[in-house]
Amino acid sequence: ADGEGRFGYCVNLTDGRLYKVLLIPFLGFSGHWESLERQNPKPAEYTSSAAIDASSYTMSSQLPGRLNLTWYGFLLGGFFHIDPGHSMLFDVGYHYSWLHVRFHTHWANEVLLGSPLFTSQSTSDALKAKSGGNVGHTGWAQVTGRLNRGWQVGLGALIHYFASRDFTATEYQHTSMGPNTKTAEKLKIRWTAISGWVSLS
Repeated sequence: ADGEGRFGYCVNLTDGRLYKVLLIPFLGFSGHWESLERQNPKPAEYTSSAAIDASSYTMSSQLPGRLNLTWYGFLLGGFFHIDPGHSMLFDVGYHYSWLHVRFHTHWANEVLLGSPLFTSQSTSDALKAKSGGNVGHTGWAQVTGRLNRGWQVGLGALIHYFASRDFTATEYQHTSMGPNTKTAEKLKIRWTAISGWVSLS
């Protein structure tokens, strides 16, 4: 999901001419939220008879089933609107973003040891992080063709590239046979999204 608000000012660079070139500088705020879900987060159990001090060893895992990622912050940019005076229109733009990022995911596993121990240990982990001072780049372009006086069709594409600085994430671990722990991990996130569209107006 993406949301964006902008405030800009239109400057006509070709006043009084048959063709038109408009420059629209703007500033604004944007937010981007993504949730990725693994289709099969629980792979098949692994069983082995080569266990130490036990007759067998079985491990079942719950891989990261869902990853939540949020970027939000202020942006500054501009775009050109070009009307050569015939049936085609062109738009191209770019903006730079100062971003905060939030990240969260979790996973788990369970280990079973056979005779003579017959013990079970389960572990669940969650990784959470948030950081400011990150940057983003967004660019887009659209070509629009006039069908007649009332209708026009457009084809466009957009790309986001966001990158975080190196920052510290916190891993929370809960173990059934031991104390809960909290450790610090270094994390760096890069996110690229490409989209396209067709418009009719």
